[in-house]
Amino acid sequence: MKLSNETIFCENEGIPFVSFSAFSEYPEVLAVNSTRQGGVSVGIYESMNLGFTRGDEEKNVRENYRRFCNAIGAPYERLVFPMQTHTVNVRVVDGDEAGTGIIRPLSCEDIDGQMTNVRNLPLLCFGSDCVPIFFFDPVHKAIGAAHAGWRGTVGKIAQVMVERMKETYGTDSQELIVVIGPSICGDCFEIGPEVMEEFDQAFSNAFSEGILKDKKNGKYLADLWLSNKRVLLDAGVPEQNIHLSGECTKCKCNTYWSHRATNGQRGSNASLIMLK
Repeated sequence: MKLSNETIFCENEGIPFVSFSAFSEYPEVLAVNSTRQGGVSVGIYESMNLGFTRGDEEKNVRENYRRFCNAIGAPYERLVFPMQTHTVNVRVVDGDEAGTGIIRPLSCEDIDGQMTNVRNLPLLCFGSDCVPIFFFDPVHKAIGAAHAGWRGTVGKIAQVMVERMKETYGTDSQELIVVIGPSICGDCFEIGPEVMEEFDQAFSNAFSEGILKDKKNGKYLADLWLSNKRVLLDAGVPEQNIHLSGECTKCKCNTYWSHRATNGQRGSNASLIMLK
């Protein structure tokens, strides 16, 4: 399976972020990923930490969000936060959830995927090696964001998202545009035999397809990018509609937050998608 790299590096008002060429022809979609730079956090969170649960000062995280939203053109007061717990649970978001997690209390538990067809309603997901997946239905004007760690990947949250978008918006998987965002690459994601068995059970031909590699030392490498592409293909998304950022958070740990590179002493990246 071939994956093409389609990341665009951007900066506005001193805040760097990345966007994706797959969405360039759709001006109604804003889809971006944060970097580590441009914020006000200090210490191990320096500087653009967008995670409220990492131990950073809340006032700094809020200021980081104000700066990030101002730079990308998203409404701070309408952000919609999930409560990610490595599940395959997804929810449909409407205008009632606007601002939950930023100016109002969180309105969900155990949610790793969100979708909406409401404009000016930015959906978030978070990671620091886990895979953010952006979904856009250009026909029915609906979007989604999913967080796929290894548990969400073997649980096939990307397939759940496709199925829920079909049920909710009438989405045709053949028309979906999907981007696999910045996350840990297959050369960096080392796992033990227990996790390897989870991948081997979830994906037939995992070793022959390169989803798994044996390091011959009791450890293995798992490719989350290829795994999630496989899930999307099986869900009916055409190969030419599946795009890869090509950005490894661990290889580029000075650009993105990486849990593995920092041994957990870190902030969080945010991925955001919105219908303008």
